[in-house]
Amino acid sequence: MNEKLVTSRDYSIDWIRTITMLAVFVFHVSMAFNTWGWHVKNHPVEEGFDYFSLFFNQWIMPLFFVTSAISIYYSLKSRSSGAFLKERFFRLVIPLLVGIFLLSPPQVYIERVTNGDFQGSFLEFIPSYFSGFYGFGGNFAWMGLHLWFLLVLALFSTILLPLFIQLVKNQGWLKESRFMSIWVILPIGPLTMIHSFLDPDGLGIQDLGGWNVFYYLAILLIGFILIPNPSFKKVVYKYGKIYLGIAIGTSLLSILHIYMKGFPIFGQLDYLLFGTVRTTNCWFWILSLFYIGKFINFNNSLLKYSSGALMPFYILHQPIIVITVFLTRELTIAPFAKFLMVGLVSFVLTIGLYHLIVRKVGVIQFLFGVKQDSRPKINKSASKSA
Repeated sequence: MNEKLVTSRDYSIDWIRTITMLAVFVFHVSMAFNTWGWHVKNHPVEEGFDYFSLFFNQWIMPLFFVTSAISIYYSLKSRSSGAFLKERFFRLVIPLLVGIFLLSPPQVYIERVTNGDFQGSFLEFIPSYFSGFYGFGGNFAWMGLHLWFLLVLALFSTILLPLFIQLVKNQGWLKESRFMSIWVILPIGPLTMIHSFLDPDGLGIQDLGGWNVFYYLAILLIGFILIPNPSFKKVVYKYGKIYLGIAIGTSLLSILHIYMKGFPIFGQLDYLLFGTVRTTNCWFWILSLFYIGKFINFNNSLLKYSSGALMPFYILHQPIIVITVFLTRELTIAPFAKFLMVGLVSFVLTIGLYHLIVRKVGVIQFLFGVKQDSRPKINKSASKSA
């Protein structure tokens, strides 16, 4: 029986989470080199990195919410609502508070210094950090900067909890479906409408990873309903090559559009057309990564290590990137070589801090939302996700 559980567990989800985290890391390194606004920029910036960043920007954070939906589903299968909310608090809210009060101040300081908005040492800046709200003319990073995902996920998990509980209790939607090949592409419709018909300067604000908050809410719910269905992976594995082709094609189309016309203006037909392509690209990359999961459904020591490192890596990586870029921004090195250098240094420092300190100190593990045993667990619920 135990052997059956071991062989039937789906490890591809853990690998997809690892791939997504690495993609976020690469994206954040590229943000220092492109022409978009960010906390600190290399000197000089390069337009070529805009298209590199755009490729990752179109699917990274939606995929974060999709994989989180899977975690929520299996968590609720084995926990009461009270235990679930307690887990959410310790795994999301505590790390968010650490980010707000410990990791965000140096990033905001660097941003203000490099933009000429503050002169003085970091210690002199600390009192100013609590002056006003970041994003609204002030400094206090109430959303933890890159940790906004934890805040939004905690809010969504709480708001949607009654619905999630009812779905877990009444699982008729989990039956095999011969129409799954249609169901897997239907989300493109509502997601496109949410993206294209909400003014990005109003309710459709897109400061959060390039997509509006209602898009993330919808994709979390879609992932919760769709992905645990036993027919989902059968369809994705069958048509995965087609999905991957569409994902690559729409990526090239999006990048070509930005290269030729720039970002479209809300309210114009071009905005709707671009939104359709962008949403299609996002969803088919998500499907493609689950297809790729077909070939990485195995466990090894690297997966066990990365599963424990994911949350600390997510919390630490951006502050380290920002500090690294700040200290090296004036170095005269070819842009791509410097991009590789910053990426390598930041990666080594992030993993080094986790390996030498975080994973060995229980208090820090608690503050970073690390489970007592963060290795992939073998259990009945998890085995059904195969």
